[in-house]
Amino acid sequence: GEPRLFINIGEFLKFLDRVERDERVKISLDEDRARLIIQCRSEGHSRRFMMTILEPLEEEVPQPKILFKSSARILTHSLRQAFRDAGLVSEHVKIELADDMLKMSAVGDIGSAFSEWERGADELLELKAEEESGSNFTLSYLWDIANAIGVSSEVATLELTTDMPLRMEFELPQGKLVYYLAPMIGA
Repeated sequence: GEPRLFINIGEFLKFLDRVERDERVKISLDEDRARLIIQCRSEGHSRRFMMTILEPLEEEVPQPKILFKSSARILTHSLRQAFRDAGLVSEHVKIELADDMLKMSAVGDIGSAFSEWERGADELLELKAEEESGSNFTLSYLWDIANAIGVSSEVATLELTTDMPLRMEFELPQGKLVYYLAPMIGA
């Protein structure tokens, strides 16, 4: 199958967080030294980070077997903006997918924030919904991954079924990053 790489995602995100907006990023693997190399370049300046990769687990961790009822492909910068807006008022965000719209809402003591994309919006590339789906998620986890990967990914796919984990897939120039986040049940 596909080659697999095991890394500490928290540490990887710290490295990606150091990338500036105007830098080009190249991520490569030094198999001999078991290191991931993250190179950042801008006009006449380059930086390089090296990160140790982890030993693969004895047995492969299977992907969760979830039948997603709804999905949306959206520009990553728009997703990040919605998370940032939600963070103004709350530590949680509700993500809802329906046949005609993707909605994100956050309500807190000081107010509320809403982001909505109608089917056909420039930033919403695709929308599918067998049934309406919605769940609440801890915002900091979503923000950390979207903010760090946002430099390298222009498009993200959200897959959702009510009260099931959210699947976020970020399209990268030479691969993809898939992230699952459990919902806040009863929130």
